[in-house]
Amino acid sequence: MEEYDVIIIGGGPAGASTAMGLKNSGLKVLIIEKGKLPRYKMCSGMLFPDSLSFLKEHFGKVPDSAYCKPKLYKGLRMFPPGGNMIEVPLAPISTTKDPSMLEIHNIWRSEFDYWLVKESGATVKDECRFKNYKSDNDSVMVNAIHKDKDIELKTRYLVGADGGNSRVRDVLYPGFSDEVSWIVGFEEHCTGSIDLDSDYFYGFLDKSLSEFYAAFNIKDNLLIMVTAVKKGSKFETYYNNFVEYLKKEHNLKPDKMVRRTGCMINTFPGKFFLGEGSILLTGEAAGFINLIGEGISSALATGFIAGKAISKSMDSKDDIISIYSHLLENEKQRTLGQHELGKKMGFDVFF
Repeated sequence: MEEYDVIIIGGGPAGASTAMGLKNSGLKVLIIEKGKLPRYKMCSGMLFPDSLSFLKEHFGKVPDSAYCKPKLYKGLRMFPPGGNMIEVPLAPISTTKDPSMLEIHNIWRSEFDYWLVKESGATVKDECRFKNYKSDNDSVMVNAIHKDKDIELKTRYLVGADGGNSRVRDVLYPGFSDEVSWIVGFEEHCTGSIDLDSDYFYGFLDKSLSEFYAAFNIKDNLLIMVTAVKKGSKFETYYNNFVEYLKKEHNLKPDKMVRRTGCMINTFPGKFFLGEGSILLTGEAAGFINLIGEGISSALATGFIAGKAISKSMDSKDDIISIYSHLLENEKQRTLGQHELGKKMGFDVFF
């Protein structure tokens, strides 16, 4: 049986950042990722100022391989129902004091996440699906399926960094999924043309196009269209409305469909689930998601804090959840502030 000091479920920004927070601790750390790295991840793929500032301090320069064209977005443009387009300034949605970081970088999550994991210094098992765990006072036994083979691992701390639809959280809090609201996102990539400037990310707040907001952006000449609905609604109606709207208002001319994918987002902003015992939750699994559904900045920040909380708990023998909660206080307040800003901008369904 393999033994580790810390096992992290999820090879995204939250998981990699947790491992980075432990990199110089001397602890044996494992990241479990269900996909084969690098794997595609549905995401706008925007690095906002807070993410850029964090990466500069803790990970270094993002490699060119992670970037799309355009490499930088000039900004965010929102279309309220029946109103004129609004330019969203970056300063109010950022806490960084470095003016050079007031940019939006455009990346593919597949290569970006892969780079983070490699930089974290952790051992990695990809194509490994977490099943469940059992814990006692001294250890956690983790059951997983690694390349179609059942395996059992032993650890002192288990970290759920596996996103909004977290399996670790579901095991920790049975019935959780039935107690919160969910949004289902649908995304399509296609070739073609449109009369929108490729140097911006666009959001559309008309409720006939989405029950959250619809979005459009361009990556490597691919037109990316996204809509989101409450779980149980038919996304096809909203997505078709969105495509027709883009054709009519912005001269969309789609050609070849390249990818279709979807994801689920839980909507419990303002409620944070940090874990219990020696099980920690971080990133979106813990309830940290920001304005317009952006989760990378929170994932990086809370993951790193989770790593530091583990190190501090081992040194002091104090209760890790108390330590973790205390260290997270600033990030909690930042997230809640983002939710309030989201309400003012019209994201009432989500916030």
